Amino acid sequence: MQALRRKLILASALLPAVALAQSALSKSRPVRIVVGFAPGTPPEVVARILAESMARSTGLSFIVENRPGAGGSLAADAVAKSAPDGYTLMMGVAANLAVAPHLLPSVKYNPATDFTAIGFVQKSPYFLTVNAASPVHTLKDMVELNRKSPGSVSVAIPGLGTPHHLALELLMGKTGTRFTVVPFPGSLPLVTETVSGRVTGMLDAAFPLVLDFVRQGKLRQIAVTDSERSPRFPDLPTTVEQGYPDLTMYSWWGMVGPAGLPDPIVRELNQALNAALASPDVKQRMTAEGFDEKAQRSSTPAEFAAWIKSEYAQAGKVVKDANIRLQ
Repeated sequence: MQALRRKLILASALLPAVALAQSALSKSRPVRIVVGFAPGTPPEVVARILAESMARSTGLSFIVENRPGAGGSLAADAVAKSAPDGYTLMMGVAANLAVAPHLLPSVKYNPATDFTAIGFVQKSPYFLTVNAASPVHTLKDMVELNRKSPGSVSVAIPGLGTPHHLALELLMGKTGTRFTVVPFPGSLPLVTETVSGRVTGMLDAAFPLVLDFVRQGKLRQIAVTDSERSPRFPDLPTTVEQGYPDLTMYSWWGMVGPAGLPDPIVRELNQALNAALASPDVKQRMTAEGFDEKAQRSSTPAEFAAWIKSEYAQAGKVVKDANIRLQ
């Protein structure tokens, strides 16, 4: 009897931590995490990392489903229309939860009302990077150079109507100058064009290829669009430090489900998501993907819901003020 008792205690200790409580979801059905982008893209890679960790901690089955197109809005529309039963979630990003509804007439969902927030995944700033041979060493240098010769400073971004585009429009609005905006399909051309000197600089994340050229002395980072310095680049001044207190801009992702998800399911999924983000394995793997620990963040559903609402409203204001229209 004593031996049996020890076995039962050991078995209970091995149960997934979140699954010790009665789950509001059935283990017989997989939970789909829909991603609005192609396999191998950063949101999809991180969604798979989180799905594996959430499966281990809950005993549930999580699968990632790619549904790319229209800046992620096809995925968002499908999830918004799905049953609010907890088996269909989305890795939401700024593109489909803040920007697309203001720019694409085909988008009919409202990010603030048609989804249930589960929690943050990451929030990371953008980086302004220039050719190392440029006379530009600070954001103010860039602004002053363009004021002396309007339009002479060109900034590359990965596409029109993207969060990067809105971030650049916000930057130009806050600094009171108008750079030449040069859109490219994706991030790779931004790097090659900036290294070649065909554009003055670029606005994007500090992904590995950029850092390789920074280390080689071919590119120079001049600002991070945050109020605090990045742990990875402690010597890089923020936009706030450089005299623009309201100029903070972020790329962000989080998990959502359709509107009307029952509270017990929301709490369970939020707990599983936050447990995943806190695990050393996930931290290490996300850091390897370019997200430092400062960017990886847990939250309550209410905190993430408030963020979505605020970002959706700000994106609408930027689109209106800059008169952005997609052809």
